[in-house]
Amino acid sequence: MNHIKILDCTLRDGGYINNWEFGNKNILKVIEKLISSNIEIIECGFLDSNINKEQDTTRFKNIDILNNLLQNINPNSNQLLVAMIEYTKYDLNSLPVVTNDSKITGIRFSFRKSDFKEALEEMKIILEKGYKLFVQPISTDSYSEEDLNYLINKVNKLNTYALYIVDTQGSIFPENFKNLFEKFVSKMSSNIKLGFHSHNNMQLSYAIAIEFINIAKEKEIIIDSSIYGMGRGAGNLNT
Repeated sequence: MNHIKILDCTLRDGGYINNWEFGNKNILKVIEKLISSNIEIIECGFLDSNINKEQDTTRFKNIDILNNLLQNINPNSNQLLVAMIEYTKYDLNSLPVVTNDSKITGIRFSFRKSDFKEALEEMKIILEKGYKLFVQPISTDSYSEEDLNYLINKVNKLNTYALYIVDTQGSIFPENFKNLFEKFVSKMSSNIKLGFHSHNNMQLSYAIAIEFINIAKEKEIIIDSSIYGMGRGAGNLNT
């Protein structure tokens, strides 16, 4: 049996279509519907300290604004509410420690290959604050074998919640994905979940998701998707 979680990224990746201007009412409605649909992980947007707007957007100036917006949202015990931070765009030290009252309990931390070693050091702060950490190396298929080994070794030591294969350019074919999957799984700690974030530029997101499920066997996996495939460029896998 496969251990599969779906992560819906509509409010974050979908924001590339509408400049993240979903409106508070729609943000809450989307989250409530995803909760009632039993989607396991719901990404609520970006944390970005460069944003001036404090209402109606899913680029949140700070996590307090997001937690306050979500104060009446009650996910089930098997569901997670998360936000994404891009390396250098948010002061990780300003994150509050996770408490029983925190709505956001997971952080997806994305970084470019040019910054990956520095980002891997900095992301320790997220774990120290008590968040479940999702490691998101942008354009994972551009990493060399040596870089991948360094990345996976570091993630194993940190014992993060999840590590991702990220197809930023939508350029991975199923056979390329299978090769990457085998490299990751052969070196990853068994308790760290493996995620896949696709872009549907070649209309292969669904085919690769099926391939992922078929080859994962007992590996716990996370598949990213969005409502109607809303996302940058050709969009994402459809939730």
